[in-house]
Amino acid sequence: MNTKHNKKLNQLTHWIDGSTVYGSTIEEQRAVISGRNGLLKTSRGNMLLINPEQPGLTTIHKLWLREHNRIARELQQLNPQWSDEEVFQETRRIVGEMKDNIFF
Repeated sequence: MNTKHNKKLNQLTHWIDGSTVYGSTIEEQRAVISGRNGLLKTSRGNMLLINPEQPGLTTIHKLWLREHNRIARELQQLNPQWSDEEVFQETRRIVGEMKDNIFF
């Protein structure tokens, strides 16, 4: 069975994807992008932006946020000619594939 074509549904979007990190709308995505080197915004201490949530979900969101920023930093070093948007989109693709491999 090819899991790439048998994705599970979630409550916010039609697929289990990076929406927990990136938001499920373009407006939510814009709110979390730093606009600098493809990184996501963080609050003090490399934590998620302030937003009350369930502790378990907060932990998972924090893990993916930090993984996104780690990968974005590496991509920016490897590809200094890439724009912020290119780094962000490539990092998002990589994180999505990582999540896909973990969940499926």
